[in-house]
Amino acid sequence: MDNHILEIKNRIESEPYARIFKIKVEELREGYSKVSMLATKDFDNMFSITQGGAIFSLADFAFAAAVNAYKNIAVAVNVNINYIKSAVAGDILTAEASEISRGNKTSTYIINVKNDKNELIASSHALAFIKHSEKSKEEKKTDK
Repeated sequence: MDNHILEIKNRIESEPYARIFKIKVEELREGYSKVSMLATKDFDNMFSITQGGAIFSLADFAFAAAVNAYKNIAVAVNVNINYIKSAVAGDILTAEASEISRGNKTSTYIINVKNDKNELIASSHALAFIKHSEKSKEEKKTDK
């Protein structure tokens, strides 16, 4: 894993919000990520199923990891999600984000969330705005 990819993985996993869900980055490369979390009773809604916001958060972290695996800074412009099946405490949820298209200023992703039985829990589409390229430490040194 190159330094930039490792840095993004560490930054994602150490975010305070990600730590609430104990999100782990399983795979990461430019335009693709797989992240996971264990659904717990703490994430249940009033019907004793996993809150949609917890599932959305997992999908959003997968998107953030994949889109920022490039040496750039990218932020979400639009994200929508369709909930297909309920998740429950004890499910290991995995979100896979895959780039569909990439231009100079925007990129589009599909993110699927599945449980440990490989059942589709949710499907999401996301659009990112690519703010600018991030210079490596070596490039910054040569600019001086």
